[in-house]
Amino acid sequence: MPPLTTSTLPAVMPTSAWASSPPPEAVRITRGFYLLPVADPPVWKQRREMTLARLAAVVDRYPSTIALSHESAALLHGAVLRSHEPDIHTIQTTHQHRSTVVMPDVIYGGKRTRSAPRGGTHLTSNEVGGGPVRLHRHLRTSLDDVSVTHIAGLPVTDISSALLDCLLDLRPIDALVIGDSLARIMVDAQRFHEEEATQRWNIRRAELDERL
Repeated sequence: MPPLTTSTLPAVMPTSAWASSPPPEAVRITRGFYLLPVADPPVWKQRREMTLARLAAVVDRYPSTIALSHESAALLHGAVLRSHEPDIHTIQTTHQHRSTVVMPDVIYGGKRTRSAPRGGTHLTSNEVGGGPVRLHRHLRTSLDDVSVTHIAGLPVTDISSALLDCLLDLRPIDALVIGDSLARIMVDAQRFHEEEATQRWNIRRAELDERL
């Protein structure tokens, strides 16, 4: 994944940006926030655009968010994810009425991503339904072991925290894929420099062991 900058994030707009209602092409992300999609097919590009839009919208929508975490953090750090449309994860220090929120469904494969109408809709031959995607808000009583950085202007847990969160909380198959990818990024693994990468990994593994 190419490095992200604030200029490469999708255009996420609050409802207040329009005098009356959002335009028909606006895709609802979460309450009060919409995506103005620009990604053409194939579907993977549209899914990526929507996932990044969800990350940006969640940070704005929920002031209690300390940082994006788990596979959301892994994605921003450049890791490979098993899911084509991952759930969104955040950490916070305040209790919320609902720790898991279902995000609005969308449809991919057309000229642009579009919102899925309530009650279902007919899909064209090129379209596929997205989701379901959920927002998971993880409560942390202490942030002593959490380091927060910023990627593309978004608060995100550091790569070590992302790795530990994924290994401890995700399904084994997802944790395995993401964990391997993050570990390779952490040690800058290269095919012709395996010994140096192994030495770097031994150092990082010792650091991770201390945090468990």
